[in-house]
Amino acid sequence: EHLRGAYVDVFPTEPGKNGENLFESELRGCPNMLMTPHVGGSTEEAQAMIGEEVAAALLKCINEGSTYGAVNFPEVDMKKDGT
Repeated sequence: EHLRGAYVDVFPTEPGKNGENLFESELRGCPNMLMTPHVGGSTEEAQAMIGEEVAAALLKCINEGSTYGAVNFPEVDMKKDGT
């Protein structure tokens, strides 16, 4: 089996504007390789979804005391005791 192609959207070091500071890799010369900087969350739709997700997570933390699923934040569960 052979790999027919690949797509990489995160570089080891993100390039600067106008392609400055591109990293060197044999993959860059492959005709079946597509490489882009990490910009998946930069669309208008993605930003709207991120805003909704963050707002929901904040409300959950405030109302339920849970940070389950938080990224770069310790997971805590401080649910109110019903007694």
